[in-house]
Amino acid sequence: MGILFDSSTGLIPSQYYPAIDALITLLEALPIGTSNVHISYTKFAQNVYPEFDFSQYQTQDDVVTQVVTRRSQYIGPANLTRALDHMTNTGFTGSGGTRSAARKIAVVFTQGNFDDFNSVQTSAEALKSSGVTLALVGIGTESSTNLTSLLGLASDPAFAFVIGESVNISDNVLESLGSSVEFDICEFD
Repeated sequence: MGILFDSSTGLIPSQYYPAIDALITLLEALPIGTSNVHISYTKFAQNVYPEFDFSQYQTQDDVVTQVVTRRSQYIGPANLTRALDHMTNTGFTGSGGTRSAARKIAVVFTQGNFDDFNSVQTSAEALKSSGVTLALVGIGTESSTNLTSLLGLASDPAFAFVIGESVNISDNVLESLGSSVEFDICEFD
């Protein structure tokens, strides 16, 4: 599972840090291991910041520790187009540590408001057409996150979520996301 995480200054601290905590909760619920789920972690703002690829960390403890220690936020607006292109061209390739027979799932944590939706949609379609299932998690409230855009980008409407901000993060949403990812992994293995 490739994680793309919006670390732009478009997210205020009361949205950004709870979303990192939500990611950690999701990672703690997944069966991460050498024979199970492998994780890559890429943050994006105006540029793309690959934190680690699929082959670097093989245990749940190592993955969670690396996410915890890489909590910094980057300067600039979110460029999801560039981040999706990175996952298509580098992240889900052999050089990115991807196992050829493994299911490919990308989970994007984003504020959900896009300056150029058509460009984002084109990049999302390219990623999906390369065999990657795309899930999107909106960071913020339903009124501040463009759920319609998330639904339009996700591989399936069941893979679009809004987690809320601050203490409003819903455990039900995280459980649903975890269940959807596990179902997708199990359904096609």
